[in-house]
Amino acid sequence: MTGSAQVPLLLRFSMAAAALGALFSLALFLRAGPYTLVAFMFLAQPLLALAVVLFAVQVFKDLRRERLL
Repeated sequence: MTGSAQVPLLLRFSMAAAALGALFSLALFLRAGPYTLVAFMFLAQPLLALAVVLFAVQVFKDLRRERLL
Protein backbone atom coordinates (compact mmCIF):
# COMPACT_ATOMS: atom_id res chain seq x y z
CA MET A 1 0.00 0.00 0.00
CA THR A 2 1.56 3.27 -1.07
CA GLY A 3 0.71 6.73 0.09
CA SER A 4 -1.03 7.79 3.26
CA ALA A 5 -4.72 6.98 3.40
CA GLN A 6 -6.96 8.86 5.80
CA VAL A 7 -8.59 6.62 8.38
CA PRO A 8 -12.20 7.71 9.04
CA LEU A 9 -12.97 9.06 12.50
CA LEU A 10 -15.64 6.42 13.16
CA LEU A 11 -13.12 3.70 12.41
CA ARG A 12 -10.60 5.27 14.81
CA PHE A 13 -13.22 5.39 17.57
CA SER A 14 -14.16 1.81 16.80
CA MET A 15 -10.56 0.65 17.11
CA ALA A 16 -10.09 2.57 20.35
CA ALA A 17 -13.26 1.13 21.89
CA ALA A 18 -12.26 -2.39 20.84
CA ALA A 19 -8.78 -1.95 22.33
CA LEU A 20 -10.18 -0.67 25.63
CA GLY A 21 -12.72 -3.47 25.76
CA ALA A 22 -9.99 -6.01 25.09
CA LEU A 23 -7.85 -4.55 27.88
CA PHE A 24 -10.70 -4.84 30.38
CA SER A 25 -11.32 -8.39 29.19
CA LEU A 26 -7.64 -9.22 29.59
CA ALA A 27 -7.72 -7.84 33.14
CA LEU A 28 -10.55 -10.24 33.97
CA PHE A 29 -8.66 -13.12 32.37
CA LEU A 30 -5.47 -12.39 34.31
CA ARG A 31 -6.98 -11.64 37.69
CA ALA A 32 -10.53 -12.81 38.21
CA GLY A 33 -12.28 -11.08 41.05
CA PRO A 34 -15.46 -9.18 41.80
CA TYR A 35 -14.16 -5.80 40.66
CA THR A 36 -12.71 -7.09 37.41
CA LEU A 37 -15.97 -8.92 36.75
CA VAL A 38 -17.91 -5.68 37.26
CA ALA A 39 -15.46 -3.85 34.98
CA PHE A 40 -15.94 -6.55 32.36
CA MET A 41 -19.73 -6.57 32.60
CA PHE A 42 -20.26 -2.80 32.67
CA LEU A 43 -17.29 -1.51 30.67
CA ALA A 44 -15.74 -4.15 28.43
CA GLN A 45 -18.89 -5.61 26.91
CA PRO A 46 -20.47 -2.22 26.08
CA LEU A 47 -17.17 -0.99 24.63
CA LEU A 48 -16.89 -4.07 22.42
CA ALA A 49 -20.51 -3.68 21.32
CA LEU A 50 -19.92 0.01 20.58
CA ALA A 51 -16.90 -0.93 18.48
CA VAL A 52 -18.99 -3.34 16.42
CA VAL A 53 -21.76 -0.78 15.91
CA LEU A 54 -19.35 2.00 14.91
CA PHE A 55 -17.59 -0.33 12.48
CA ALA A 56 -20.91 -1.37 10.94
CA VAL A 57 -21.95 2.28 10.53
CA GLN A 58 -18.68 3.03 8.77
CA VAL A 59 -19.09 0.04 6.46
CA PHE A 60 -22.61 1.15 5.50
CA LYS A 61 -21.37 4.70 4.88
CA ASP A 62 -18.63 3.38 2.61
CA LEU A 63 -21.04 1.11 0.76
CA ARG A 64 -23.46 3.98 0.17
CA ARG A 65 -20.66 6.30 -0.94
CA GLU A 66 -19.55 3.74 -3.52
CA ARG A 67 -23.20 3.14 -4.51
CA LEU A 68 -23.00 -0.57 -3.71
CA LEU A 69 -25.93 -0.53 -1.33
